[in-house]
Amino acid sequence: MALALFSVAAGFLFHGQFGDQNQFAHLLKNISMAGGLLHIAAFGPGALSVGRKPVYVAPNLA
Repeated sequence: MALALFSVAAGFLFHGQFGDQNQFAHLLKNISMAGGLLHIAAFGPGALSVGRKPVYVAPNLA
């Protein structure tokens, strides 16, 4: 949550020249990264995360 807020704040602080197309593209990049960070904060990393614990399923021998 804090990283998302920092990303948006840094974007407006460092890429606030809206007339320059390159700076505006970097601002939109920072906003989209903040959206991705908020998505991960809301829903978690998912099943393919590096730190997840493997679930052992016993084989069906019958």
